[in-house]
Amino acid sequence: MRAFIFIITVGQLLVAFVITMALGWSHADVRNMWPVVLVFWTILSAAYALVFVVLISNSPMQDWRVAAAWNGAIVTMLVIYSAMYYGLSIDWIGVSEGTVRTRSGTKICVTLLLGLAVPALLRLALFAMGHRR
Repeated sequence: MRAFIFIITVGQLLVAFVITMALGWSHADVRNMWPVVLVFWTILSAAYALVFVVLISNSPMQDWRVAAAWNGAIVTMLVIYSAMYYGLSIDWIGVSEGTVRTRSGTKICVTLLLGLAVPALLRLALFAMGHRR
């Protein structure tokens, strides 16, 4: 069961990688660095999946459906974050010159909310549910 959950988790994260690369393909940094990002993303995905399997192994939630749903939510957040990151273009030169105004630091808020806070809260909730006895 652990190996199956590990494979599902890594698979879902690699699907997120493909979708993220597709969303950002118009940017030169994505087109030029995708092999490096693929290696880095695969290593991080495997490390996350290993930690996830260890945390869920002693939990009453040790089921592949729960793992798929949980990691599906994380993958969805990663894809939404990527869509917002690559979709929001801010003219920073215009902002510096005062000719363009940003809407309350939209990109910064999106980055902090989706990139840091929401996944951290989800992981904390998973850890709490797994150790509540």
